[in-house]
Amino acid sequence: QHEVVEKLAERAQKEHEEMIALVNRLDNYIRRVNEIQEEIVNTKIRADDIHREFISYVDRIHELERKIVSLQEASHRRKKSEKMSSLHKEANEIFERFKRGEKLSTEDLMMLQKAGLI
Repeated sequence: QHEVVEKLAERAQKEHEEMIALVNRLDNYIRRVNEIQEEIVNTKIRADDIHREFISYVDRIHELERKIVSLQEASHRRKKSEKMSSLHKEANEIFERFKRGEKLSTEDLMMLQKAGLI
C-alpha cells in the first residue's frame, strides 16, 4: 500500500509539474497575443494617420486641378476676347475704308458682316 501511495504521489507530482509547464506556456502565449494586439492597434493608428494624410493630398490635388481649369478657362476667355477685339478693330478699319468709298474685297465684306457692321 505504501508503494501505491508513493506511485500516486509521484504521478501527482509529475502531473503538477506538467500543469505548471502548461500554465507557463499559456502565460507566454497570452503575453505574445497581447503584444500582437498592441502591434495591431499601433499599426491601425499609423494607417489612420497615413490615410488622413493621403486624403489631405487628394483634396489638395483636386483644389489645384480646379485652379488649373479656372486658369485655363480664364486664358481661353481672354484669348477669345482679344481675338474678337482684334476682329472688331480690323472690321472698324474696313468700315472706315468703306465710308471713304474705297474698294473692298469679298473677304473685307465678309469681315464686316461677321462683325455686324453691314
